Amino acid sequence: MTQDHRSGALTRSRILDAASALFAEKGYGGVTVAAICHKAGANIAAVNYHFGGKEDLYREAWRHAHQRLQARLSPKPP
Repeated sequence: MTQDHRSGALTRSRILDAASALFAEKGYGGVTVAAICHKAGANIAAVNYHFGGKEDLYREAWRHAHQRLQARLSPKPP
């Protein structure tokens, strides 16, 4: 994996974490892309690059949060 790819994956992950938290707290209408990017330490253009816009980011943020919850709740092998 190249440095650019790792950096992009990290930015995407930070955006998803920030978006998940803010959408859960304030709802879709109560959150701006600028607020998500500020919390994530990312450029607003990164949302468009990785997700295509706020609506797709919203869907992906909930998918991301659900996957993280499933991973936490899954039984661990002995």
